[in-house]
Amino acid sequence: MGYKGIYSKKSKDGTTSIYARFKHQNKTYPVKNLTKLFGCTTEKQGSDKLQEIKVLMSKGQNPFETTLSTLDDIFSNAREKNYKSGLWSKTTYDNYGYFYNAYVKDKIGYLKLEKITYEKLM
Repeated sequence: MGYKGIYSKKSKDGTTSIYARFKHQNKTYPVKNLTKLFGCTTEKQGSDKLQEIKVLMSKGQNPFETTLSTLDDIFSNAREKNYKSGLWSKTTYDNYGYFYNAYVKDKIGYLKLEKITYEKLM
């Protein structure tokens, strides 16, 4: 049974990905990999998730925006952005990574920002 705008594609390594191409409020969106973005494994799940996406878009929210929840996520995103923009050299990029992994990651890196207290920072 097919679902409108939903299709699956089998890659060379044998994994199956669910893709969606859709139109919402007279705007056609590019193909989205629902397996990678939302973990959909069947076309039915993809169709259900597409309906949720359209509801969120109608409310003015962007369902494809990645939310950075932990300190690790925020640090790695900022580190990549600074390096790609040319603000940091390769040496600075590496040194910040070494420092973070040695002193911060194991202690508070896994925590969400709202869970990091002053005592934990000290």
